[in-house]
Amino acid sequence: MFKNPTYIVFDVNGKIADKIRFIRQQLDPERADLNIEISVSGSNGLGFIKPSQNFDIIRHELDNICQQISPFWCNFGKIKKFVNTEIYYLSIKNKQPFFEVIELLKNSRIEFLPTPFEYEPHCTLTLPNTNTVTCIKGQEQYISSIKIPEERFLVTSLALYEEIKPSTFTTIFRKKLGLR
Repeated sequence: MFKNPTYIVFDVNGKIADKIRFIRQQLDPERADLNIEISVSGSNGLGFIKPSQNFDIIRHELDNICQQISPFWCNFGKIKKFVNTEIYYLSIKNKQPFFEVIELLKNSRIEFLPTPFEYEPHCTLTLPNTNTVTCIKGQEQYISSIKIPEERFLVTSLALYEEIKPSTFTTIFRKKLGLR
């Protein structure tokens, strides 16, 4: 059982993660050192994992899903902003693998809390707080000039994160994709 918001992500590692961390450092220094990841469930799409569930069931379901997914190539698109927020993110060019995982999760025994937002695979760059909003307001032109890493990267693992306090997360599950 979970006490805090818990969500599923794909890890982003290696040189591409370092480049994203550099962009975060420019836009939201408080969060620059957080893990670099692509959201699968949480604030949009399927929502956060329902807190009352048995972790053993969740782990079993995620194990099964990870066995069904082979590592896949991905690359980032543009920096975008969620409507009516100050949350900036990197979009994903090839979204198909992410939507396939969403379908596997929908057909699993994992239960999710409702969210009003449709799924958008993304890598969050900023979250709203006083410092970030002040830094970003009026800087749309600067943000649009940031060079996005163009290289493809291999997505190889899925993780389950629990937010133990704002902007502080703990990894409670991580598994390589395609391992039986």
